[in-house]
Amino acid sequence: MIRNRKKVPPKGALARTTAKPQDPLAKPGTENSSEQLQNEHAASLGNAMALVRQSLSIVKSKGIDMSLIEILNTERHWPAWIDKTGPRASDPPFNVSDITAEDSAQDNDTIRRVSFSYSGERYDFVSRVKKSDPGEYMPGTITLHENGERVICMEIVQIGTDNQGRDHFSFRGLSAFKFDTWIENIVRMAAEIKLQREKMYQETLAESGMTQSP
Repeated sequence: MIRNRKKVPPKGALARTTAKPQDPLAKPGTENSSEQLQNEHAASLGNAMALVRQSLSIVKSKGIDMSLIEILNTERHWPAWIDKTGPRASDPPFNVSDITAEDSAQDNDTIRRVSFSYSGERYDFVSRVKKSDPGEYMPGTITLHENGERVICMEIVQIGTDNQGRDHFSFRGLSAFKFDTWIENIVRMAAEIKLQREKMYQETLAESGMTQSP
Protein backbone atom coordinates (compact mmCIF):
# COMPACT_ATOMS: atom_id res chain seq x y z
CA MET A 1 0.00 0.00 0.00
CA ILE A 2 1.23 3.42 -0.87
CA ARG A 3 0.52 6.11 1.71
CA ASN A 4 0.11 9.74 0.72
CA ARG A 5 2.79 11.86 2.33
CA LYS A 6 1.90 15.19 3.86
CA LYS A 7 3.45 18.04 2.05
CA VAL A 8 5.89 19.87 4.26
CA PRO A 9 6.01 23.64 3.62
CA PRO A 10 9.39 24.99 2.72
CA LYS A 11 11.50 26.57 5.44
CA GLY A 12 10.29 30.08 6.32
CA ALA A 13 6.94 29.66 4.60
CA LEU A 14 5.07 29.47 7.92
CA ALA A 15 6.39 32.86 8.94
CA ARG A 16 5.26 34.36 5.69
CA THR A 17 1.75 32.98 5.96
CA THR A 18 1.27 34.46 9.44
CA ALA A 19 2.25 37.98 8.33
CA LYS A 20 -0.47 40.67 8.36
CA PRO A 21 -2.24 40.70 5.01
CA GLN A 22 -1.98 43.91 3.05
CA ASP A 23 -5.05 45.87 2.08
CA PRO A 24 -5.36 45.56 -1.69
CA LEU A 25 -7.11 48.94 -1.81
CA ALA A 26 -4.43 50.77 0.15
CA LYS A 27 -2.24 53.19 -1.74
CA PRO A 28 1.51 52.59 -1.76
CA GLY A 29 3.31 54.29 1.13
CA THR A 30 0.21 54.86 3.29
CA GLU A 31 1.65 52.73 6.07
CA ASN A 32 3.85 55.74 6.98
CA SER A 33 1.20 58.41 6.43
CA SER A 34 0.64 59.02 10.16
CA GLU A 35 4.33 59.57 10.80
CA GLN A 36 4.56 61.73 7.69
CA LEU A 37 1.66 63.90 8.84
CA GLN A 38 3.27 64.34 12.24
CA ASN A 39 6.54 65.40 10.64
CA GLU A 40 4.74 67.84 8.34
CA HIS A 41 2.82 69.28 11.30
CA ALA A 42 6.03 69.73 13.28
CA ALA A 43 7.70 71.43 10.32
CA SER A 44 4.68 73.68 9.78
CA LEU A 45 4.61 74.62 13.46
CA GLY A 46 8.31 75.38 13.38
CA ASN A 47 7.89 77.63 10.35
CA ALA A 48 4.98 79.44 12.01
CA MET A 49 6.97 80.07 15.17
CA ALA A 50 9.90 81.37 13.12
CA LEU A 51 7.53 83.69 11.26
CA VAL A 52 6.12 85.02 14.55
CA ARG A 53 9.62 85.69 15.88
CA GLN A 54 10.55 87.48 12.65
CA SER A 55 7.38 89.60 12.77
CA LEU A 56 7.98 90.56 16.40
CA SER A 57 11.56 91.52 15.54
CA ILE A 58 10.38 93.74 12.66
CA VAL A 59 7.74 95.45 14.79
CA LYS A 60 10.28 96.26 17.48
CA SER A 61 13.25 97.16 15.27
CA LYS A 62 11.29 99.49 12.99
CA GLY A 63 9.46 101.17 15.87
CA ILE A 64 6.00 100.10 14.69
CA ASP A 65 4.89 99.32 18.24
CA MET A 66 5.81 102.76 19.58
CA SER A 67 4.40 104.48 16.49
CA LEU A 68 0.95 102.92 16.96
CA ILE A 69 1.03 103.74 20.67
CA GLU A 70 2.00 107.34 19.80
CA ILE A 71 -1.09 107.57 17.59
CA LEU A 72 -3.19 105.98 20.34
CA ASN A 73 -2.06 108.69 22.77
CA THR A 74 -3.54 111.38 20.50
CA GLU A 75 -7.08 109.93 20.67
CA ARG A 76 -8.28 112.61 23.05
CA HIS A 77 -7.53 115.23 20.36
CA TRP A 78 -9.39 113.56 17.48
CA PRO A 79 -12.85 114.96 18.38
CA ALA A 80 -11.48 118.52 18.22
CA TRP A 81 -9.92 117.78 14.83
CA ILE A 82 -13.24 116.44 13.55
CA ASP A 83 -15.45 119.21 14.93
CA LYS A 84 -14.70 122.22 12.74
CA THR A 85 -17.26 124.53 14.37
CA GLY A 86 -17.15 123.77 18.09
CA PRO A 87 -15.32 125.82 20.74
CA ARG A 88 -12.48 123.28 20.89
CA ALA A 89 -12.15 122.94 17.12
CA SER A 90 -8.61 122.75 15.78
CA ASP A 91 -6.64 121.40 12.88
CA PRO A 92 -4.51 118.27 13.22
CA PRO A 93 -0.82 119.15 13.59
CA PHE A 94 0.19 116.72 10.82
CA ASN A 95 -0.85 115.99 7.26
CA VAL A 96 -4.01 113.95 7.85
CA SER A 97 -7.48 114.55 6.40
CA ASP A 98 -11.06 113.22 6.15
CA ILE A 99 -11.16 112.23 9.82
CA THR A 100 -14.11 110.34 11.30
CA ALA A 101 -14.44 108.71 14.71
CA GLU A 102 -16.86 106.33 16.36
CA ASP A 103 -16.98 105.10 19.97
CA SER A 104 -18.72 101.95 21.16
CA ALA A 105 -18.66 99.39 23.97
CA GLN A 106 -18.69 95.61 23.85
CA ASP A 107 -18.05 92.95 26.51
CA ASN A 108 -16.92 95.61 29.00
CA ASP A 109 -14.43 96.95 26.44
CA THR A 110 -14.15 100.51 25.19
CA ILE A 111 -13.76 100.58 21.41
CA ARG A 112 -12.80 103.60 19.34
CA ARG A 113 -12.53 103.54 15.55
CA VAL A 114 -10.78 106.50 13.93
CA SER A 115 -10.63 106.69 10.14
CA PHE A 116 -8.40 109.09 8.24
CA SER A 117 -6.52 109.64 5.00
CA TYR A 118 -2.74 109.94 5.05
CA SER A 119 -0.18 109.92 2.24
CA GLY A 120 -2.79 108.90 -0.31
CA GLU A 121 -4.05 105.89 1.69
CA ARG A 122 -7.15 105.34 3.83
CA TYR A 123 -6.63 104.01 7.34
CA ASP A 124 -8.90 102.66 10.08
CA PHE A 125 -7.28 102.79 13.50
CA VAL A 126 -9.24 100.71 16.02
CA SER A 127 -8.32 100.64 19.70
CA ARG A 128 -10.00 98.28 22.13
CA VAL A 129 -9.21 98.61 25.82
CA LYS A 130 -10.80 96.63 28.62
CA LYS A 131 -12.31 98.62 31.46
CA SER A 132 -10.77 97.85 34.83
CA ASP A 133 -10.73 99.03 38.41
CA PRO A 134 -8.35 101.85 39.37
CA GLY A 135 -4.82 100.60 39.83
CA GLU A 136 -5.28 97.53 37.65
CA TYR A 137 -3.52 97.05 34.33
CA MET A 138 -5.76 97.41 31.29
CA PRO A 139 -5.08 94.99 28.43
CA GLY A 140 -6.20 95.88 24.93
CA THR A 141 -5.47 95.79 21.22
CA ILE A 142 -4.67 98.17 18.38
CA THR A 143 -5.85 97.08 14.94
CA LEU A 144 -4.93 98.96 11.78
CA HIS A 145 -6.56 98.60 8.37
CA GLU A 146 -5.13 100.10 5.19
CA ASN A 147 -7.69 100.56 2.41
CA GLY A 148 -9.96 98.02 4.09
CA GLU A 149 -7.29 95.34 4.66
CA ARG A 150 -6.09 94.49 8.14
CA VAL A 151 -2.32 94.92 8.29
CA ILE A 152 -1.64 94.55 12.01
CA CYS A 153 -3.34 93.63 15.26
CA MET A 154 -1.13 94.48 18.22
CA GLU A 155 -1.69 93.46 21.84
CA ILE A 156 -1.04 96.19 24.41
CA VAL A 157 -1.30 96.68 28.16
CA GLN A 158 -1.47 99.77 30.34
CA ILE A 159 1.77 100.40 32.21
CA GLY A 160 0.82 103.55 34.09
CA THR A 161 -0.81 106.96 34.10
CA ASP A 162 0.95 110.32 34.00
CA ASN A 163 0.24 113.38 36.16
CA GLN A 164 -2.28 114.62 33.58
CA GLY A 165 -4.37 111.46 33.80
CA ARG A 166 -3.26 110.06 30.45
CA ASP A 167 -2.83 106.30 30.19
CA HIS A 168 0.46 104.90 28.93
CA PHE A 169 0.63 101.58 27.12
CA SER A 170 3.27 99.04 26.19
CA PHE A 171 3.52 96.51 23.37
CA ARG A 172 2.86 92.89 24.39
CA GLY A 173 2.39 90.77 21.26
CA LEU A 174 0.95 90.25 17.79
CA SER A 175 -2.06 88.38 16.48
CA ALA A 176 -1.83 89.64 12.88
CA PHE A 177 0.90 91.30 10.82
CA LYS A 178 1.54 92.06 7.15
CA PHE A 179 4.81 93.55 6.01
CA ASP A 180 4.08 96.30 3.46
CA THR A 181 4.44 100.00 2.64
CA TRP A 182 1.96 101.01 5.37
CA ILE A 183 4.82 100.68 7.87
CA GLU A 184 6.68 103.66 6.43
CA ASN A 185 3.53 105.81 6.47
CA ILE A 186 2.59 105.01 10.06
CA VAL A 187 6.14 105.48 11.39
CA ARG A 188 6.40 108.83 9.58
CA MET A 189 2.98 109.92 10.85
CA ALA A 190 3.91 109.06 14.44
CA ALA A 191 7.19 110.98 14.05
CA GLU A 192 5.23 114.06 12.93
CA ILE A 193 2.91 113.72 15.93
CA LYS A 194 5.85 113.40 18.34
CA LEU A 195 7.69 116.35 16.79
CA GLN A 196 4.62 118.56 17.06
CA ARG A 197 3.99 117.45 20.64
CA GLU A 198 7.56 118.28 21.67
CA LYS A 199 7.31 121.65 19.91
CA MET A 200 4.11 122.54 21.79
CA TYR A 201 5.68 121.38 25.04
CA GLN A 202 8.72 123.60 24.55
CA GLU A 203 6.52 126.57 23.66
CA THR A 204 4.55 126.06 26.87
CA LEU A 205 7.73 125.95 28.90
CA ALA A 206 9.10 129.02 27.16
CA GLU A 207 5.99 130.97 28.11
CA SER A 208 6.62 130.04 31.74
CA GLY A 209 10.34 130.86 31.46
CA MET A 210 11.51 127.28 31.69
CA THR A 211 13.31 124.93 29.30
CA GLN A 212 13.12 121.16 29.61
CA SER A 213 12.85 118.08 27.43
CA PRO A 214 9.49 116.27 27.60
